[in-house]
Amino acid sequence: MGYDEGLQHAAGSASGDDIDTTLTIRAREGDLAAFEELVCRNQAKAWALAWRCLGDAAEVQDIVQDAFLKIYRAASRYRPTATFRTYLYRVVTRLCLDWEAKKRPDYTDTLPSLPDSSRNPEALVGQNELSDAVR
Repeated sequence: MGYDEGLQHAAGSASGDDIDTTLTIRAREGDLAAFEELVCRNQAKAWALAWRCLGDAAEVQDIVQDAFLKIYRAASRYRPTATFRTYLYRVVTRLCLDWEAKKRPDYTDTLPSLPDSSRNPEALVGQNELSDAVR
C-alpha cells in the first residue's frame, strides 16, 4: 500500500482531525510529503480565516504562507494536545493580529520637534555665497 493509498484508507476510518494529526507527526519526523498533504488539506481554511481578519488578498497570501512556514519550522516541537485545525487557527490569528498592529498609527502625547529654521538650506547657501564674495 502506497503513501496516498494509506491516507485514503485512513480517511475512511478516521476523522479529518486524526488524519491531520498523523500528517503533522509524520512531518515532525521529516516527511515532507506529509507536510505538503497537510498544507493542501488546510490552506483553504487558513486563507478563509486570514481573509476574515484582513480582507486583502496580498496580505492574506503572506499571512498564510508565513503560518505554514512557522508550523513547518516548529514541527519538531509539535505535541498533539489539540487538533491541528486549532493549532493552525491560533498561528494564523496571531499573525493577523501582529500584522494589523504594525499597520496602526503610533499615537503619542508629544509633537515631534521641528527642524531648526535658522539652519535651512537656502540660508546656508546664501551665507556661503556671501562668504565667498567677501573673500
